[in-house]
Amino acid sequence: LQHLLKHGREATQRWRIQHPAFWTAFFERLGKLKDQVNVREAIQVLQISATLRLVDVELVLASVETLLTAEDEDLLDLPQRDLAEAAEALAVIRPEGMNVVVRVL
Repeated sequence: LQHLLKHGREATQRWRIQHPAFWTAFFERLGKLKDQVNVREAIQVLQISATLRLVDVELVLASVETLLTAEDEDLLDLPQRDLAEAAEALAVIRPEGMNVVVRVL
């Protein structure tokens, strides 16, 4: 899961891939692992998705839900950089969800 998310982040940040077939395959593989996604990984899914035109809406909504229902302690354990990136991604995907992240920053 971590390797797949790292690959997805590189594809968005370094290579700026927008090819639909690539992202369809990426989200299919990620969808098979969605039950294993924790808070940190949900943030990574949102960071990746916030920059794309083609996303798996169900997976994005599940990641938002994971983040919104996370315990404050779980969020406080994350580096501030991750929380800031989560707030940025939520601003694009679901602005009302930013409150959860901003309150622990």
